[in-house]
Amino acid sequence: MDTDRSSGPGPRRMRGSMGLPVARGHTTLSLVDSGQVLIRRVRPDDGDLLASFFNQLSPQSRRRRFHSGLREVPQSWLDQFTHPDEDGELALLALAGDARTEVCVGEARYALVDDAPQQREFALVVADAWQGLGIGSRLLCELTRHAEDRGVETLYGDVLRDNPPMLGLAQRLGYRLLRHPTDATLLRVAQTLNGPRQQIPVPFSCCEPAPA
Repeated sequence: MDTDRSSGPGPRRMRGSMGLPVARGHTTLSLVDSGQVLIRRVRPDDGDLLASFFNQLSPQSRRRRFHSGLREVPQSWLDQFTHPDEDGELALLALAGDARTEVCVGEARYALVDDAPQQREFALVVADAWQGLGIGSRLLCELTRHAEDRGVETLYGDVLRDNPPMLGLAQRLGYRLLRHPTDATLLRVAQTLNGPRQQIPVPFSCCEPAPA
């Protein structure tokens, strides 16, 4: 999975708008330059949008998202990504532009874990030019809140060790950093939900500039 950090130029950081919870439809993030990023659930007809998004990621971002040197996402994967199981999964897109120029700038999801029905595994990635703006923070917060509302006990993600920005993002949002049980190239970030009540922090990027 990738993070929302980048060293390259891109749109300005986000301030302000919290919008509606994604569980109720969508939420909007306002940019300093008055642009907006819409976060909504994925739709069955988003295949082309997602394919374009994944194909335009840098090799590093694609490797961090899929943990491999994948060059093109197979159609079977896109079909699965655009048809999440409503009972156990959530898939979100971050979109910029208007109806005519809409582009995907971020993707996040959590999915069922076969041998652990009370757990979900998450992954996310943000377009290279849009990293460092807080989009990844907001996507992860939305996944966490939704999972908690659905009674999930643990939400976790497996992160490549050479992705310290994502590891730092997760830790800032209350995720614990754990050793991966089988793969030394990965670290696991995990949040316990619906146990002793924790306050899930509002991402810094929704109300103030993200740290450099």
